Amino acid sequence: NLILAEVPIDTLFDELRAILMPIADKEDIALEIKSDNEIYHMEKDLILCLIINLVDNAKKAGADRIRVFAKNHTLSVIDNGKGISTEHIGKITQPFYTVDSARHIGNCGLGLALCGRIAEIHKTELKITSKIGRGTVVQVRL
Repeated sequence: NLILAEVPIDTLFDELRAILMPIADKEDIALEIKSDNEIYHMEKDLILCLIINLVDNAKKAGADRIRVFAKNHTLSVIDNGKGISTEHIGKITQPFYTVDSARHIGNCGLGLALCGRIAEIHKTELKITSKIGRGTVVQVRL
């Protein structure tokens, strides 16, 4: 069984910075990671995986500015990528669903399905809002 624990969000975000900042620097992405210094109820490694997947998706969508932050027990990933049309938002967490009909190498449509499942394990869901040409916001309340 999965064990959820009380985790200082700063502990998670320190790990996140160590993993993502070198990649962001190498790929010239402005990455901001901020927290509210609160304690969150979670399985830390799964939430780490969720955020990394969301940042990777933002990068694949052409974002060069990505913000990851935690406030009021909500984790948010905000990007300035190409955005997702409303017709796709309800489907993008389905396994093997990809927005682009021409699949990119290495993209099999499982990242957001995995993120959705991680949210379910935490008794929550992904809240996705997006505007074409402006970017996407993905939130999960813990």
